[in-house]
Amino acid sequence: MAAKLILIRHSAVQANTEKRYTGSRSDPSLTAEGRKQAEDLAQRISRGQNVDRVLASPLARAHETAEKIAQEKTLAVDYDPRLKEIDFGRWDGKTFSEIPPADKSYITQWVEEPLTFRFPEGEAISAFLERTNAVAKDCINSPDRTICVVTHGGNVRAMICYCLGIDFSHQHAFAVPPGTVVFLETEHMPGRLISLEPPAIGS
Repeated sequence: MAAKLILIRHSAVQANTEKRYTGSRSDPSLTAEGRKQAEDLAQRISRGQNVDRVLASPLARAHETAEKIAQEKTLAVDYDPRLKEIDFGRWDGKTFSEIPPADKSYITQWVEEPLTFRFPEGEAISAFLERTNAVAKDCINSPDRTICVVTHGGNVRAMICYCLGIDFSHQHAFAVPPGTVVFLETEHMPGRLISLEPPAIGS
């Protein structure tokens, strides 16, 4: 059983700065700042952590971040499509203000009934949680002692909630900007949040 999970939100992309919904349909590369963040993350993990396995979303922003970390640890990256960000459907690539007026009613539904909500032409939150929680469960039950998971903001928050045994409705209690590192103890469940560290470079 894994004793520790290290959850990392990928480093910065331009869409983060512009506050755009960037889901599984978008595949931007890291910005210059994001590449610096990834290098810093690799150094931080290399200095202080024994890592047995690096697991990542296959989307470019997570892929590029994970590769930097794995190189420092001389490990290969295992890519799992279940770790992709949620599919925002026709909102993907848009800011909140760019959501079509006809879709405004969906916002209320998203706020009031998040667990039954499906993004227009996109993914249901319940389906997103099912696949993300399945990865968390697999990691916890793995014989690897320490697993580093490089993924997206929504996935990190979902995995924190799953590991701590709290409802996903509390996800926004955890701020995870790009480059954030979360350390969880998972040898005994529910797990324990050890630390949530913001990025050392940029935000």
